[in-house]
Amino acid sequence: MNPVVNFGGNVDFEYLILGAGPAGLQMGHHLSRAGHSYLILEAGDCPGHFFKTSPRHRTLIFDRSSLLSEGDGRLLFEDYSRKGFPSADEMVRYLGDYADFHELNVRCNARILRVEKPRPSQFRLHDAAGVLYTCRRLIVATGVNKPNILAIPDIEPAESDVEVPVDPCAGFRFDDSIFAADCRPELVSDGRFPAQTPEWESVNIPGLYFAGALMRANDDEKHTCGFIHGFRYNVRCLFRMLEKKHHHRQWPAREIEPTPEGLVEAALERINRTSALWQQTGFLHDVIMVDEGWDRAVYYEEMPLAYVHASAIGDSRHYYTVTLELGKVEGGPLHPAIRRWCGRHLVSEQRLLEDLSGEWKKPDSHVAPLRFFFMEQLLETAEMGGPEMEEMMEEAVLQRELHRVAV
Repeated sequence: MNPVVNFGGNVDFEYLILGAGPAGLQMGHHLSRAGHSYLILEAGDCPGHFFKTSPRHRTLIFDRSSLLSEGDGRLLFEDYSRKGFPSADEMVRYLGDYADFHELNVRCNARILRVEKPRPSQFRLHDAAGVLYTCRRLIVATGVNKPNILAIPDIEPAESDVEVPVDPCAGFRFDDSIFAADCRPELVSDGRFPAQTPEWESVNIPGLYFAGALMRANDDEKHTCGFIHGFRYNVRCLFRMLEKKHHHRQWPAREIEPTPEGLVEAALERINRTSALWQQTGFLHDVIMVDEGWDRAVYYEEMPLAYVHASAIGDSRHYYTVTLELGKVEGGPLHPAIRRWCGRHLVSEQRLLEDLSGEWKKPDSHVAPLRFFFMEQLLETAEMGGPEMEEMMEEAVLQRELHRVAV
């Protein structure tokens, strides 16, 4: 671990991360690769200490618990356990190895007792051993670790979640007791989660961010933001937001051919290989921005829709979102949904047919309908005339007929 150094004049670190669980380690990996000054503070004696005692039945629900490893090799949880319900002990071992493999800066046995914000650009943290830490930005990745006591008369004598036998009970909530009164985040959902902006920043404490299961506050609890296989992509999104907002580094993007064919190729190529859109159905979206006149198109990956609408992209007159969604009926099949937006107004949308094998490549069922959709948008927005318009209209009619036959 790097020694504590004074960074930027009045803080020790650019970022402090509370919690060396999956979310804290995932964020540490991204910050480390980007060369930022950071430290992960863990109250327990090792990374992933939470999983030494939780869940109490000692098994995990999913085996899709690998963290993202970018640029310098991969470390997969499936190499530790291939069981459908793996042991929580394997998760402890995996997270410890992940921290070592990526040489992350983790300080264990650092239980934070108080968080203060003496200056607009400084957080000050005190641990149980009397050590003081300061940072510009604080990322809380502690999860919901406080028993949730329901507002039921005379509930006090009842057993709590940490004592009751392993059966369905009231769950946990965010513990805000370590925050000083002048930097305590507002709470939502009956006090279970901190209130957050589309960038997962506290709505009332600038510079205070949340990662991991706490990100559920922004998904209406309809998606997989509370699970490792979901929030690992959210953490990467948060990192990219921090890069753009505080370090003037643009969101990763690539230019694509500004034609219906170019948009079809880019969208279907992503739909057929992305794990982020698959795991975060309906929450994460790819974005295609098209300049007026269709002379330039740029493809961005994996943004929450609320962030898209709150960012400069949401002011654009012509852009598309690409996502995977479940059917309207609960448990319905997965299918791609492509939508055109003007600002925050939905202009049109195209839903492609579901495919049981999870591949959207069929010429008649997927390629032709999407190409026809983009051609319609081009005809509505581009200024064309003469033979060029006639040729485009003939092609559109052909694509419409292919779409009709496929459906």
